[in-house]
Amino acid sequence: MRAKVRAQNVDGNDIWYLLRDQRTWVAARYVMNTGDVKWAKDAVVPGAAGQEAAG
Repeated sequence: MRAKVRAQNVDGNDIWYLLRDQRTWVAARYVMNTGDVKWAKDAVVPGAAGQEAAG
């Protein structure tokens, strides 16, 4: 995962992850995080015109 944000609550979990290999967000409820993921405001997202991701 590239980044995480707080968003819509899904089954008691409001964390969403930006997938590493796609520009797709997925609710943390449906994935297993096995490492440290930066908050979107702290992560640079490739393809975002060199700007940091909002979050």
